[in-house]
Amino acid sequence: MRQFVGSAHCPEPTCNPRCARSRDMAVSIRKFTLIWICLGSAVLLAFYILLNSLLLTQTFSGFAYVTLANNTVRVANFLDEEVQKLDDIIVDWAVWDDSYQFMQKNKPDFVRSNLNDRTLGSLDLAFIAFVDNEGRIVWSASRKADDAFAPQLDEAVRDIILHQTTMLRPDDQEGRIRGIASLHDTFTIIASCPISDSEGAAPKLGTLVMGRDLTEPIIKKIEEKTRLRFTLADHFDSAPLGRQVQTEHLQTEDSELAVHIYDTNESTLSGHVKLKDITGAEALDLIVSGDKEILKLGQSASLKSSILLICGGFALIGCILFLIERKVLRRILSIKSQITEINKTINVFGAKKDVTISGDDEISELARYISLYISQITNYKLNLENLVKERTRRLQEKNVENEKIRQKLEEAKVVAEQANKTKTDFLAKVTHEVRTPMNAIKGMNDYLLSTALTADQRDCLTAIKESSDHLLTIVNDLLDLSKIEAGKIVLETIDFNLKSVIESTTRLMLPLANKKNLELVTLLDDSADVVVRGDPARLRQILLNLTNNALKFTKLGGIAVTASATTDATAGGYEIAITVSDTGVGIERARLDTIFEPFTQGDDSTSRKFGGTGLGLSVCKQLVGLMHGAITVESTPGEGSSFTVRLPLAQGDYNHILARPDAAKGREAPLDRLMILVVDDNPMNLRVAQKVFSLLNQEPILAQGAQEALTFLKTALFDMVFLDIEMPEINGIELCRMIRDGVATPLNKDVPIIAMTAYSLDTIRDECLACGMDDFITKPLDPQVLYEKILLLHQNMTGLCRYEHGASGQPEPDTPQDGQGNARTLHSELALLKLGGDAELYREVCEGYLEKYNTQRIDITLVQSRPEADKLGFEIHSLKGLAQQLGAEKLCAVATVIEKTLKNQEPCEDAAFARLLDAARETEQAVTDYLARARPKAD
Repeated sequence: MRQFVGSAHCPEPTCNPRCARSRDMAVSIRKFTLIWICLGSAVLLAFYILLNSLLLTQTFSGFAYVTLANNTVRVANFLDEEVQKLDDIIVDWAVWDDSYQFMQKNKPDFVRSNLNDRTLGSLDLAFIAFVDNEGRIVWSASRKADDAFAPQLDEAVRDIILHQTTMLRPDDQEGRIRGIASLHDTFTIIASCPISDSEGAAPKLGTLVMGRDLTEPIIKKIEEKTRLRFTLADHFDSAPLGRQVQTEHLQTEDSELAVHIYDTNESTLSGHVKLKDITGAEALDLIVSGDKEILKLGQSASLKSSILLICGGFALIGCILFLIERKVLRRILSIKSQITEINKTINVFGAKKDVTISGDDEISELARYISLYISQITNYKLNLENLVKERTRRLQEKNVENEKIRQKLEEAKVVAEQANKTKTDFLAKVTHEVRTPMNAIKGMNDYLLSTALTADQRDCLTAIKESSDHLLTIVNDLLDLSKIEAGKIVLETIDFNLKSVIESTTRLMLPLANKKNLELVTLLDDSADVVVRGDPARLRQILLNLTNNALKFTKLGGIAVTASATTDATAGGYEIAITVSDTGVGIERARLDTIFEPFTQGDDSTSRKFGGTGLGLSVCKQLVGLMHGAITVESTPGEGSSFTVRLPLAQGDYNHILARPDAAKGREAPLDRLMILVVDDNPMNLRVAQKVFSLLNQEPILAQGAQEALTFLKTALFDMVFLDIEMPEINGIELCRMIRDGVATPLNKDVPIIAMTAYSLDTIRDECLACGMDDFITKPLDPQVLYEKILLLHQNMTGLCRYEHGASGQPEPDTPQDGQGNARTLHSELALLKLGGDAELYREVCEGYLEKYNTQRIDITLVQSRPEADKLGFEIHSLKGLAQQLGAEKLCAVATVIEKTLKNQEPCEDAAFARLLDAARETEQAVTDYLARARPKAD
């Protein structure tokens, strides 16, 4: 009791760190509240001041910028007025009978009486020129430095009149050109007008051109009118001073002007606008200066409003702090001090045990609740100490018990892991020890069967082959069951044709059925001819096990394999149902529940009578489960059994099947003689390999051990290497790494390497592939498997397949230069195969071809018009794609040649298009004939 109470209160401030932290926390509430109120108010006030200043600044600056932009446009308008003045003068002189007669050379005294220096000076002209319709200057005069006029024109003026403008166009009698030109160090107003009689009805006899310098007095006059200072500069020679702060777009009578405002210095703004010169180019830069008085007024207003806001904000913050301190913080601190006093005197009889506070609000109500809780806590703490002691004792006992259980579980886990490792090692050793002698037995047996034998010898060897195959089946079933239970089996996911897999699997069992005089039939629904995605090897294994069981337990009658596929709209695939039925001995009903368990058969006499281990059905059930399917059985003793497998399989891609190399058709095509190295430490295995390879028209080089293999690999270039894994000194994994490293065997660094071992566990396979090997086969060597591996690797290595795959995934034959070779005009059978046998769809493709690419249209759109290369390439590519889908091999081949020529940016000869037309005619005729044959006949 005393220990618990002592830990609950603190008579001295330093007796307990928790009490000290509570005291500091209570004091910090006041600081926290005051600091955050001040900080929040200051941030809000600063934000408001900043926003107010920003708005005022933007308003005043915007007004200043718009004012300067308007002033800039005003100056530009005054410059236009100066140009207009000269234009008015030149009209009076050009549309005048005297000027017209002067150009007709009928007024010889015109120059003396009208174009003297006094007259030209009164007009304030810089130059004047009469130009005839041929562009010849009839008469001209230019002001010199002494204000006298000389008869020649400046070269820059001549260039503007004759070349840079269109003022001399003979067909432009009414057109007048006027504007400002930059001539040397001055700007000159230039105006032109066609010369005609006073009525303006006579034909144009030339052009009158006048120029007036934009002198300092004219500029001063404009500045006095506008009360603005401005500068006119050549756009290519002027550079703005300061940074650009605004761009204003103002609409004038003729066009829209973009005025760029620049901050020149502390007291000046400048407005820049680009003006067109006499040639029509924006080559002049008008710069108008303005002061910053409006901006300074805005800054002053912003400063004054900010000061007022700051003063008001501080007054508001002070009032808020005073109210919070008086109404909230002081009363909370009073509650805290009373609780501290109660904590000090909690064990003193008669001491104060409640908290009192003045007022009738939430804080006073909080004080009443605290008083209530203090009295309840005083009562609860006595019971709590006893409860804690009891719970502590029980937890200690439970911890001791849990520790004992944990130790037992750890020991059981170690024992289980050791047992599993022992099981895995045992299976690996068993398979290796069984497969190693079986390699010699099966390999030599296959070789002997290929030689000349008597009937008796062949029967004996056939019996040996069947027995060895049976033994391998048992070993494989054991391995599969072990891998499934360990969760180490990995399912393959590829596209395959369901019907083809079922039919090929059934054909494998036909020899056994014929030997027992049993009928083995395959009844496949039309829906089974679909392309699905899954593991065809495991599906084939399931079918082989079920069919083999049916043949084993059937003496009379036969076996039927049926299959169907229904579309699963929910999963986007198919629901596959495969049934294997027989007329055999059947299974007792009591045994149906255990028939799929390992090492279980129909009854005890079944194993003695028919043989077998009872593993096949168990492996089937496990594999079907991995594929998320189900297997069921129905059986009647004496009548037969029926096993049904249901699997959900995704929809596959037919093009992937067409593009996949088909090395599984058997050894129909002989292999080319290759340089093959076989490495094994066992002489018997080397002899077996030599015999098996000889069946495939190969004479491999044999290396007994890794050292001998390295000797061969250093001096000769090999096409592929078959490598045993378990070898003394240097094993197969280490030898593969040495080859791939390339230091010891640079000639064969990239040679295809196939692992060859009696182990068949996935861990060994993964290790082989990880070290750089290309493939993996298990002993005993199977000639068919060996043939497939060699063919596949050799195709990948040398590109023996003379096809290149197009966009559709179909092979395109390697054609000669004319693109046709031995291609067929219309291969409708292959096209139907691509379309899944849909004849109606193929007819629509044929009709679409005749509508879009008939011979006449190809001739007009592609051959005669001969469009640009890009468009032609697109059309040829479209024609090629439709020809592929149609099965028009000859047309496709010719289009391919033309397409390649266009891609290489080479010219297409006329002969190529002639071949295209010939192929199109033949294709059109063939398609027309096909449609005539395929169209339904009338009754």
